[in-house]
Amino acid sequence: MKVTFLADKYRVGTDRGLYAHEKEGILDDLNLVIDLENSVYPEKWVETEDGKAYHKTEQTMDEFFEGRTEKKLEPGDMFVYDGQVLAIDRPDRLIVCLSESGALSVVRFVEEILSAEVRMQKGDPEFGEGEIMMKEIETLPADLPDDITP
Repeated sequence: MKVTFLADKYRVGTDRGLYAHEKEGILDDLNLVIDLENSVYPEKWVETEDGKAYHKTEQTMDEFFEGRTEKKLEPGDMFVYDGQVLAIDRPDRLIVCLSESGALSVVRFVEEILSAEVRMQKGDPEFGEGEIMMKEIETLPADLPDDITP
């Protein structure tokens, strides 16, 4: 799962936001499914070599997680996923701060998207042990047009 990280940090424990959803292990689940290598990191201002101007450049993953013992999400981190700004308040609490689809979008995110991703990563038999299973076609129908290449 790719996300866009925000430079802003959520003030943990303030209970600010549209809606909060609590579920045991949300932070662990997020750390399991979010693709840190391919996610988007916030821009930062960098001074030019001559020292006379600044320009924006995207942070690297290493710069974003600088000062942390591990490259993992922690309470206070904020990210954007599918038009909603989500903040980690505690290891078991996720808050939606801004959403295109309403305050309960955090519930849909956790219960539908995140839980399905976690089950797939952990090898739930419903998902074919982490692999997308495709049914093989043994024989092609005889009445296929000639210009179709299987």
